[in-house]
Amino acid sequence: MLELLTGKSPGDTTNGLDLPQWVASVVQEEWTNEVFDLELMKDAAAGSETGEELVKTLKLALHCVDPSPPARPEAQQVLRQAA
Repeated sequence: MLELLTGKSPGDTTNGLDLPQWVASVVQEEWTNEVFDLELMKDAAAGSETGEELVKTLKLALHCVDPSPPARPEAQQVLRQAA
């Protein structure tokens, strides 16, 4: 999900951080819009609901890559939250 939202490869590093670390740091700084792929942002500009859905999906994606494996949601939980 992070790859789709950001348009970046998981092997890419930004400021020495891997993709999940970079996204988490940007979100922590409340620069969430800086994370999203430009094409997604063009679509989101058309309506606020799309922007809210992107942020919701980003939070879910970050939950899925939590550094602590037991804290990560199970697939069933992800499916329910994504619906």
